[in-house]
Amino acid sequence: MAASARSVVQSALKRTRTMTSPPLVVILGATGTGKSKLAIELARRTQGEIISADSMQ
Repeated sequence: MAASARSVVQSALKRTRTMTSPPLVVILGATGTGKSKLAIELARRTQGEIISADSMQ
């Protein structure tokens, strides 16, 4: 994961620790930018769930 993406993930994880209800995270972007990899990493770190709405997957 690129350094800038890593800092975004770390920042998001810090914010979710203080929330009382689970956050809804939406990841979107162009093809081939690592959205699935980011989603898997976020789900792994937060014991979250991935719901895909990609018409091509």
